[in-house]
Amino acid sequence: MQPEPGSVATTFKVNKPIYVTFKLDPNKYDIATTPAWVNVRFYRGSDSILKDDPLQVKTRVTVGYFGARYYLPTQDGAAEIYWCHTSTCSDGKLAQVVHFTVTA
Repeated sequence: MQPEPGSVATTFKVNKPIYVTFKLDPNKYDIATTPAWVNVRFYRGSDSILKDDPLQVKTRVTVGYFGARYYLPTQDGAAEIYWCHTSTCSDGKLAQVVHFTVTA
């Protein structure tokens, strides 16, 4: 899966990719001295639908994305974006939450 340019949406179709993109502010972190990762958790209600797969933040990288597919509809879809200093994101700090709907 790879995102294609498009508009921001809050309603998606079952079996179609959903992407959460992010832009990092390089003035707010110094990865040269402190390693950093970004992780996104996708939810259907209170159930996480994917395993964590943190993305390490590299020098000069300021944008990225995570993707998922929902195989069941939900009125209660969400993606939580976390900022972490460990590769497992066990120390993750919630940075943002986006809510959406997935329809049949």
